Amino acid sequence: MSFAAKPATRRTLPAPSEAINVEQLIADRDRLRAERDELLVRLEAREAAAREAVFLMDEVARLRAELARSRDEPARFRDQPTAPREPQREPQREPQPAPMPRPSPLPSGLGAALYPSNDVPTGRPRETAPQDGMGIDFGTVSRLSPTELDKLPYGLICLDAQGRIVHYNDTESRLAKLPKERVIGRSFFGEVAPCARVREFEGEFKELVRDPSAVRVRSFDFIFRFRHSEQHVTIVMTPARQRGLYNIALLRRSVTPNG
Repeated sequence: MSFAAKPATRRTLPAPSEAINVEQLIADRDRLRAERDELLVRLEAREAAAREAVFLMDEVARLRAELARSRDEPARFRDQPTAPREPQREPQREPQPAPMPRPSPLPSGLGAALYPSNDVPTGRPRETAPQDGMGIDFGTVSRLSPTELDKLPYGLICLDAQGRIVHYNDTESRLAKLPKERVIGRSFFGEVAPCARVREFEGEFKELVRDPSAVRVRSFDFIFRFRHSEQHVTIVMTPARQRGLYNIALLRRSVTPNG
């Protein structure tokens, strides 16, 4: 069985009854396209307005819910039992150091009456650069009892902010040849060691009192000249554990007897 290709049939359109106006057709096409574009623009505008309306409705619903919760909260807190208020406690105040006993007035010459044979020391700063602290653990020193302070191998003097002597250990009493009962309560710079009333010594102490946190350990060298000896001393100053008190360690580098 063979299939023969059928010849393509050609359809012919009927002849128009009247002449076609091509320009009119083009104008109608352009008009329809313009109307379509305008309709699309209107449709997009309406869709945008609908989305905006949905957003506004959701926002209104959220605000109404928040308003309802805010109205319910006062009633809920009002219904809850209130806890009794604790009485206010006064802040604890740190104990202040006991006032020092006022010593008997000195005769003229300030520290002259404290030293035998008017052996009032003179002194001057020593031009050296000592090491800060010199290995002293002042945290441990501040926890020692007066008896333990007396056993230290170096002199230790504890002053208050006005420079009055609060403690004077046995080592310093022996090396300076001053009984401690004669110096406790007296002004270190004004009565006991007037030679230390210089910027390099008393000035450093006042700076430590003015701002203890700036430099917690201050050290420098000083030379005390007694009639009985010349003592090259490293001075180490630091705040004590009790507020308002300051430790001064006197480390003898050398003691040279005179005569």
